[in-house]
Amino acid sequence: MTFEEYIRNPMGDKSTVMTHREMYRNLYTTKYENVMVRESNKVDYIIYKDKNKYYVYIKVPSEVVPKFYYDVVIKFTPAKGLSSASNNLKDYNVQFFSNDPAFVFTFAHAFKKVDLFIEELSVRMSKKALKEKPKEKNPKEEISYVKSLYFAYLIMKDKGLFNKLIIDPKSIKYNEKGLISQIMPADQKIEERQEKGREIQAATKADKARTEDEIKRDIKHIGDEANSSNSGGVRKIKKIGNLGGSIGMKNNVNVIKRMGRVGKIKK
Repeated sequence: MTFEEYIRNPMGDKSTVMTHREMYRNLYTTKYENVMVRESNKVDYIIYKDKNKYYVYIKVPSEVVPKFYYDVVIKFTPAKGLSSASNNLKDYNVQFFSNDPAFVFTFAHAFKKVDLFIEELSVRMSKKALKEKPKEKNPKEEISYVKSLYFAYLIMKDKGLFNKLIIDPKSIKYNEKGLISQIMPADQKIEERQEKGREIQAATKADKARTEDEIKRDIKHIGDEANSSNSGGVRKIKKIGNLGGSIGMKNNVNVIKRMGRVGKIKK
């Protein structure tokens, strides 16, 4: 399977067509564009070349956690009958690695089963994920879209990394130990992601509580101001003469002076 074929139909051209493919493609493209805006369109990657094979290592940014990156590797191997003069990696067969939780828990075993997993990087994958079928998350072991792999495809497309004329000058000699040293073990990456997730939840909860407290203080402040404005210093004084009631004095204005002397009030 080539990378293009995976994007076109991850289940394979000879298999049942995956439903909602267009929806996923539009969704992941939109998510990718938003992430790239956040990342200022900067991506870290290394191109390794091993004779006629290529290993493209990309630090794919998480959509949810800022400044958090998954280790994604795509291995490109020339397809049978492919001319050595081909300058396009889109014609090469691919295998994948990602320590993205979705890949680890849902697809690692399935990809390995159909030879789409990079065996050299097994030491960085969860042993449990490679040995046990994902009975709950992917019981039929179907090959489907993985967001980190889709992001990797879009990154390669945007950066021109399918073009050998561009990547050959950038490539370095393949060194298995060197590549492995760049990759965090899947179990450790997932633990780190979970910790970051808890930090975000705690911060969000704290921000929500702080916002609610601020709203309450604002409401109380507005209420206090309203009460103060409405009261206006109004107070009552005792009955005066035959007025038969109380006279209010507002803002310290002497109502009696305005009315004249009490004795001159007409009945």
